[in-house]
Amino acid sequence: MKKAYGKKGELKDISKDYDAFFPIYSEEEGKRFCSLVKRKFSLPKYFDDEILVGIEMKDFVNTLCERMGWKQLKLVQYEVFFELSIEFYTTLKIVDENLGLFSCRLFGKEYKFHYELISEIFCFSHGGICQPPPEFNMHKFWSEITGGDKLCDDQVMISGLIQSHACLLMHKFMAHTIFGKKDSTKVSHDELFLMWCMHTNTKVNSAYFVFRSMWRVVQARKALISMGHIVTGLAMFFLPQEIEKYELELLEREMLDEDYLTRAEIINEWGELEDAKSRRCYVFRQHSLKLGEVPLPRVVEEYEDVSEDQEELALQEERMRKRKRADERGEQIIREIKERINLSEHRIGNLIVDVSNELEDFERRSEARMEELTSQIKELKQQISQKKVTERSMETPIEFTFPFTSPPSATK
Repeated sequence: MKKAYGKKGELKDISKDYDAFFPIYSEEEGKRFCSLVKRKFSLPKYFDDEILVGIEMKDFVNTLCERMGWKQLKLVQYEVFFELSIEFYTTLKIVDENLGLFSCRLFGKEYKFHYELISEIFCFSHGGICQPPPEFNMHKFWSEITGGDKLCDDQVMISGLIQSHACLLMHKFMAHTIFGKKDSTKVSHDELFLMWCMHTNTKVNSAYFVFRSMWRVVQARKALISMGHIVTGLAMFFLPQEIEKYELELLEREMLDEDYLTRAEIINEWGELEDAKSRRCYVFRQHSLKLGEVPLPRVVEEYEDVSEDQEELALQEERMRKRKRADERGEQIIREIKERINLSEHRIGNLIVDVSNELEDFERRSEARMEELTSQIKELKQQISQKKVTERSMETPIEFTFPFTSPPSATK
């Protein structure tokens, strides 16, 4: 990473070049900041204790958490702040991947953290496995939790097919808070593995999966910004008083409330647990199997690519839809312009014909009028000539002839 230095060799803050609200010391950080501020957030979703108690699921959910090594259910109920998340992901770096050591900046100060610190802050179990062991059989386990659904290698795992309400609730919780997903209708390989750990009482290195979800935000250029609650937890550990000092933009908290659980068909409209076999996805799945239809294909197998691919695919589909609408609108505009041009050409042609006809008619009338005027001029000339002749004849003197040579003398 090429950093910017001042004249005296100290790091140069180039945040003004990017209109950033925190120090930026390299071009890479500037580019990452410009990318992050344009993205949307995927917020965590927390359990509503009253709902869990009302549907008698709180004890079951707590048991599953304890089996996986989570000491308490409210392990990550932190708020999400816009400025903190942007600064964290802009400056996040891997110091030593083998040791699980990372660095970031919060409120302009650099801090280092590791898996153990994440586990301590969020009450995860220390240590635990990161990869599925040989005894983990995803096909067998999926069949167990879905009541016999046979999983093909290229099939999408739909969360609504999970029969156990507690297991389904935990999947929703993990998908939004541990894996940073916005949509929890599909089950990834990693999510299925963590559910297997819950059922088999296997401790998991949850901090490893948390950081993978965080690093995915950095790697994927167009992925949603998630895990903001983890960022807030780190900031509260390093600088507990700074958050209260600054007026940060607080993003609205989302909950796995009654409305969410109703839409997910976990509870019905009366607030009671919904029968798993009454869910629409289960009915559709059974109907598809009877018809012999092929299950929905899986895009990828590993979760680390699912979020990026889904977001990228969604963005690509949205761009394609916008482009298609723009092309259709462009073609419509072109057709309208052509129609207007053709209409204009037709009108211009008719106008030219009309003008030509009027000109010809005018020429004909002009010629007739000229002939008429010419004949009138000739008549006037003739009349004038005759008048002149008459006047000349009247001016000629009259001579009288007498029969005598001299006039007679008077008689005296």
